[in-house]
Amino acid sequence: MIVSFNIAAMRNAIAIGCICLLTPSCLRKAPPADVPTKLKTTWLSFLEKPPKFDSSHVRFDVKDVVFFRDSTVDTAYYLCEFKVRMRIPDKGIDTTGTMNGTISKDFTIVHRKY
Repeated sequence: MIVSFNIAAMRNAIAIGCICLLTPSCLRKAPPADVPTKLKTTWLSFLEKPPKFDSSHVRFDVKDVVFFRDSTVDTAYYLCEFKVRMRIPDKGIDTTGTMNGTISKDFTIVHRKY
């Protein structure tokens, strides 16, 4: 009994099989759609909480958030960069800047870096 193998065809089949198996693992997983919204509302409530906030003088509006989930520590955190608009109507001040901070995975602990 003689069996003939086409080596080139086998290499191609193995290469295609490897590509099909490994491609899904390289795809970036998108975060749930509600995470950016929750991060924005958590940051806004952090900015507006007493004793530092006087709603009659300062207004905040969180425009955008860029985040990364850091799970290298025991409790996972979101490392965030926020684009925030600050308005002081009495003085005619209207400015937009960036703020960085961390927010816990359950959205209860907030720390501002700058």
